[in-house]
Amino acid sequence: MGYCAGSVGPGGADDGVQQTLINAHDALTRTTEVRHLRSWLYRIAHNAALNALRAACNQSTNRDPV
Repeated sequence: MGYCAGSVGPGGADDGVQQTLINAHDALTRTTEVRHLRSWLYRIAHNAALNALRAACNQSTNRDPV
């Protein structure tokens, strides 16, 4: 949770953790071996945070100017 809060801010940390767990679960159904669980989960959390930041950036640039 701390890693997600540091990446996307405290408001998005819960969503980041949830997305990380969903992505990890999906990945586990496709793979048979995870050698280093902690680094594997951090990488998934990092990618989820980047996706959330990308989505937030896209939403702010796609808004109509007032």
